Amino acid sequence: MSYEDIKCQISFDITIELVSGTEFTGTVTVDLPSGNIMQDGTSNYEKTDFTDIIFKRN
Repeated sequence: MSYEDIKCQISFDITIELVSGTEFTGTVTVDLPSGNIMQDGTSNYEKTDFTDIIFKRN
C-alpha cells in the first residue's frame, strides 16, 4: 500500500458558543495522514493556528 492510497482530506465544522448565547461557526480542513505514517506506523496532528478559519455568526 502506498502513501497515495491512504491520503485524504477531512473537514468539519466547529461551533463556539459564548456565554451570551451567540454562536460562531467555522470550517476546519485537515490533510491526513500527517507525518511519515509509512515508516512510523501512526499519525497525529494538533492544529494550533486558527488564522485560516473564518468564524461566522449564526
